[in-house]
Amino acid sequence: MKQLPTCITCAKSDGMICEHCEERLETGELTNLDIDISEILLEIEEANPDSKLSEASFFKSIELDRMTILVIGKGETDIFKPWIKKLAKELQLNRIEFIEKSKDSSDLKARISEKELKNVVNDFVKPGKLVGINKLFLPTGDDEYKARVQIKQGERLPLSKENLEKIIKELTNTIVRIETQVVQ
Repeated sequence: MKQLPTCITCAKSDGMICEHCEERLETGELTNLDIDISEILLEIEEANPDSKLSEASFFKSIELDRMTILVIGKGETDIFKPWIKKLAKELQLNRIEFIEKSKDSSDLKARISEKELKNVVNDFVKPGKLVGINKLFLPTGDDEYKARVQIKQGERLPLSKENLEKIIKELTNTIVRIETQVVQ
């Protein structure tokens, strides 16, 4: 693997993790699922040298109600697709989806511009349409965004508002509240 959320040593050590990864686990930057997925991907790579996994990057997993999202490198979905069933079976996951990370930055939690934030939100609310995004300044000194999304009567967002907000926060380190407006 080109990149993993854990160090290679921890991914290969069958449950033992170094101080650095332990620290990241305690702060929530790394999850047990990230470690388990890294371990399985390395096993697949070693058992299948022609798999092209050595050219791929896995950055993070995001757990939702009945779905797990893997954040992978741009253009690498086809490399991971053959291994979805194996990952799902070994980790007892219902459904696995991929999000391709668009930036080369190794820091997923880096702040992004408002334009990039609009693009991320717009990608996740389809078939809904993002009609506006407002920055809210909170009394605590923090800020968050409110995204207004139109959906046609009878259509639904691809995920619950709560799950969409969670994914967007995980990917952008920005709190976005989604407000839906039903239109004819």
